[in-house]
Amino acid sequence: MGGGVPRAAGHPLLRPLGPPRGGGVVSPRAAIGLDVGGTATKAVVCDEDGSVLARHQLPTPYRGAVGLMDTLAEAVAALERQVPGVPLEPTVGLAVPGIVDDTRGVAVKATNLDFAETPLAAQLADRLGRPSRLGHDVRAGGVAELRWGAAAGHESVMFIPVGTGIATALVLDGRVVVSGGYAGENGHALIRDPATGETVLMERVASAAAVARRWSERTGRSAAGSLDVFAAAAEGDPVAAAVIDEAVTAMADVLACQLTLVGPIPVVVGGGLSRAGEAYLQPLREALDARLVLSGAPPVVPAQLGSWAGAMGSAALALQGPTHHPSSPQTPSNPQTPSNPQSKEHSR
Repeated sequence: MGGGVPRAAGHPLLRPLGPPRGGGVVSPRAAIGLDVGGTATKAVVCDEDGSVLARHQLPTPYRGAVGLMDTLAEAVAALERQVPGVPLEPTVGLAVPGIVDDTRGVAVKATNLDFAETPLAAQLADRLGRPSRLGHDVRAGGVAELRWGAAAGHESVMFIPVGTGIATALVLDGRVVVSGGYAGENGHALIRDPATGETVLMERVASAAAVARRWSERTGRSAAGSLDVFAAAAEGDPVAAAVIDEAVTAMADVLACQLTLVGPIPVVVGGGLSRAGEAYLQPLREALDARLVLSGAPPVVPAQLGSWAGAMGSAALALQGPTHHPSSPQTPSNPQTPSNPQSKEHSR
């Protein structure tokens, strides 16, 4: 992938994740990462080379934080049964959607999961009896794409899953931008709807769900998803072409402002619209190139890690060490798992 800045040592995400476990053959360190979605919870054991050693998926419960903790404990136990001989880092990473304050370990607001100022990191640490680290699902996905995926080899990335809604993970010089959990909510930027002139959220025009909805509203035909609209455009449907152009224009207007501030860092596109491939990515590149008069468009590429990126990124964050510990000593879910006594030192 062209453009961007080569990796440099010394940044929290880009330095080596930790020391070897002793003499002889060095085995990559591994950790558990959890990613809670609206309908499914994904869990992985991922090592620092990006190899997924085990994975597990189960439905996300609708029982509030207590029910969620039970589900996460079940997922952790299931993963440990899959890798009985693999020494795991004690910290477990967790990613959730919404407004997430990573530093405090708090889900500030997650409407779909009914969280409000919920201290998930502390709750998970207490439930498992082991350290934990909380992050945002999109930011975790961005970390994974930067370390192991489409932006590997760079130290900065803008990761944009374009699905039902739109949010962005911004990693600059190896540091995830959090801002109390509000960073990256560019789907909520206000724009003028090119069809109606109304002021609307950008994701109401530019998301994958919006592309399908806007085409259906204008044609009276149903669309299973945004890919149906791209298929119609490829067959010469002018309405489909107009809806896609509006989505690209809205996205480019907002992204160009962001990229003008942070520089022409790689843009990695995930979610439903990324599956349209160059039919979406090339117009987006061209629109950005026209707007970024100083730098020109940065690399704009599809994500590589798919729907497991959030869980992998949670594991990467766990490998950096914990932010929260159990409030009282408890028996860990896997008492035979050795901890790395140096991991806390190397997480600073």
